[in-house]
Amino acid sequence: MNLLKSIICCTLFANTAIAQDQKGTTIPVAEKRNEVGIFSHGRINGSFIGNTNANMIGISLTHWKNEHFGYRIINAYGNLYSESGIFQKYTSLDTFVDMNSRTRIDMGIVGGALQAQRKFYKRVYLFAAIELNAGYGTGTRDTLITKTYRTSKEGYSTTSSNGNVQSAATLWQANISPTFGAKLVFNRIVAGVEVYGLGVTYQSITANKTSMSTFDFNIGNLGQRIFINYRFK
Repeated sequence: MNLLKSIICCTLFANTAIAQDQKGTTIPVAEKRNEVGIFSHGRINGSFIGNTNANMIGISLTHWKNEHFGYRIINAYGNLYSESGIFQKYTSLDTFVDMNSRTRIDMGIVGGALQAQRKFYKRVYLFAAIELNAGYGTGTRDTLITKTYRTSKEGYSTTSSNGNVQSAATLWQANISPTFGAKLVFNRIVAGVEVYGLGVTYQSITANKTSMSTFDFNIGNLGQRIFINYRFK
């Protein structure tokens, strides 16, 4: 999944839709209580806690009970890449070997969220939500061996290779996260960004007939979701 391409496509679509919408008038949120749209979700920066990075892209359906409260459901495709250190050692004074267990999994994700919003200024709305989602997927696990060695008095070189044959891996995952964001609301189009700063995640990964479960409370593992919705009655 190419997250960057997804974000660029979403941005271009939003600019076109907003330009068309500005010719009309803004209809209050309460008069169009349903929204269907697409979103792209990923980490804000390249560094991530626990050497784990997860991205997803999907569709959402939102219903507003009134102008301030509503709910949404999502259906998405995601992928997870993680590395965990096995050992590090010096094989000589100028050679260092780093071994990591590497897991790569594609998964389907479903979820739902409760949402609250308030108009901030003209077409700008601020909102908050709490989302629960769950995913299941399959992929592979192998060992990544990275060797760093001296090539000259001041130079070093690094090589990477797979240390064993890939084995099948399966993943069960559940996550609950509070979020906040901002959006532009037009007659037919809603475009915005949602930020994730903390959450609770349960994961169970099975590989080589061995299962490992983790239960993490993540703080500061920032993620963002860019979305574009179409509004209708």
